[in-house]
Amino acid sequence: MSESNDKSESELSNEAFTPVENEQSEFVKLNVGGFLFQTTIATLTKVDCMFKGMFSEGFEAKKDPEGWILIDRDGKHFGKILQFLRNMKVTLPDNVEEIREILTEAIYYLIEKLTVLCESELRICREKKKCALITSNNESAMFIIRNSFKPVVKLYISQTNLLDKCNTLTSITNLYRHVNLFDKLCSNTDGRIVYIKNLAKDDTRCYWTFYEHHGKQVGFIDCIFNTLPQITVSFSEGQIYEKVLQLLVND
Repeated sequence: MSESNDKSESELSNEAFTPVENEQSEFVKLNVGGFLFQTTIATLTKVDCMFKGMFSEGFEAKKDPEGWILIDRDGKHFGKILQFLRNMKVTLPDNVEEIREILTEAIYYLIEKLTVLCESELRICREKKKCALITSNNESAMFIIRNSFKPVVKLYISQTNLLDKCNTLTSITNLYRHVNLFDKLCSNTDGRIVYIKNLAKDDTRCYWTFYEHHGKQVGFIDCIFNTLPQITVSFSEGQIYEKVLQLLVND
């Protein structure tokens, strides 16, 4: 049985495939555990993953009598795999078990970014009330933000560097207030918002960014006033709450 968007085996096997000059654009036919798919080698090898080895020179793929390349895996979620490879993003299901199944396939096919996305989504599902992720990698944070089907609030904070450079008790206190507010918000929005704490190492910044689903930025609050040689950390709790409430209302 194939996905609704895929043609039946008899229809696909009777089609003629005309090779083009660029072999990466050549269509291939895949039989993944009985599910039938058509795509290009370019799509399958867009990122470093198992398919790069499969379609490298000299590799002999196992085929059935009608020319379908056989992949001995459950094809239930292979459409999601292809969707991610084509667009570098995918909408994951709400069902935890299905996300785990997609994660298993992403690990098998060695698709690192999809693995990260699935693992992040599973963390969110496990902590329905405290929906928070901690990362020191801004690229990973932005990847999650762009692919999230929920609003996202990100606190970017270089806590260690700021503690070294803040010269006033007020600034140090405000720094801890930001961290405490982040933890408080995680517990009070019932899983409707994804919270990301981006722990920076090499600069002296502290700011909040607010996103609607799939990465549309709708708010930004900078909490640093850099009046050299002194750095001042502000704490605008009311503004932060207002931005969070706007995300909840617009969701």
